[in-house]
Amino acid sequence: MVPKNKNVLVIDDQPDMCKIIQASLEELADWNVVTTTSGEEGLNFLKTFTFDVILLDVSMPHLDGISVYKGLRQNEKLKDIPVILITAKVSNKDYKRYRELDIAGVIPKPFNALQLAQQICQILGW
Repeated sequence: MVPKNKNVLVIDDQPDMCKIIQASLEELADWNVVTTTSGEEGLNFLKTFTFDVILLDVSMPHLDGISVYKGLRQNEKLKDIPVILITAKVSNKDYKRYRELDIAGVIPKPFNALQLAQQICQILGW
């Protein structure tokens, strides 16, 4: 069972990917989803809004996902928001690096949009 009324921030530089994630989570899970296409924009949203989880792409121009994650962890107000990486970078070396950073979880691209909400719930124990 997927809980209702979760607030999700998606940070991914690919607008089409943002649309897929947003449609999946809003339509299938009834969650509130805000999408941004840059790390900077995502960090700005976090100054104003509260989110239950952040879905974060790793490979983005200017400010990549790992830099965004490290910035979140240095901010007392934001450090406890769980972060799930949605990324095509899923080698063993990448997974080891993500574990060392204490990332909540990783969802590899491509993913099944119909199962995305359940994957998030499983990772976070919702």
